[in-house]
Amino acid sequence: MDDVVALEATLRSGAKRYYVTWGRLFGAVDPEPLIECVRPHITEQQLGEDVMNIRVCDYLRESSLAPYFFEALVHFGQHPIPFGEDTYEPWAARMREELAQGKQLYYLGADG
Repeated sequence: MDDVVALEATLRSGAKRYYVTWGRLFGAVDPEPLIECVRPHITEQQLGEDVMNIRVCDYLRESSLAPYFFEALVHFGQHPIPFGEDTYEPWAARMREELAQGKQLYYLGADG
């Protein structure tokens, strides 16, 4: 997984909705912990219909046509990931906590 990832939510109608968030908070390989963390925040109440599936996109490009894609990139680009043993893990723990609260999950909007 990359540092910043796109998530694709497939709705009952087949429509797709996209989000951007931090990618490696729960590990660099298995996307399931990230998906399970965000699942409660990607809801029918927010999107207007049942969410059938959520997946981590292989590339950010998959979400690039969503209305707020570039705004999300600017947002995440303005908040660099601290690197180093003393700074990364406290930052990652804080981001995991915020993501569990529905923060750090940028909805990219719906076409039309």
